[in-house]
Amino acid sequence: MKRRSFITALLGLAGSSTVTASYARSQSKPKSLLIQQSKVSGFQYHVGVQLYSEFKLGDTLTLKRAPQNAFDKHAVEVHWRSHMIGHIPSIQNTAISQMMDRGEQLTANISQLNQSDVPWQKLQLAVFCG
Repeated sequence: MKRRSFITALLGLAGSSTVTASYARSQSKPKSLLIQQSKVSGFQYHVGVQLYSEFKLGDTLTLKRAPQNAFDKHAVEVHWRSHMIGHIPSIQNTAISQMMDRGEQLTANISQLNQSDVPWQKLQLAVFCG
């Protein structure tokens, strides 16, 4: 066997064991796929501003579909604990609302807290599938 073929074969074996090990690790725990990150629309019109000091990075947010919304048929409400703090912005909510309508399991959390004078820029959320 020539040296080049031997090295190629050896590297191929090493690479396949790495792929197999990483695949096994990835299968051992559930994964969540980041769908989107966005600000919270209407933050200033709900209790978000009043509750802002209680928010912590990573806090769980609940998404609730609101198809009865007169202004947006794809409306998705954002709740923290039992308080509505706003909506997914209408320019970004179509895919999320369609996924929710299909029954896909979405989770959300606070991904960023900003010290801003502009209320709708104070909080950013991340939405995950899985």
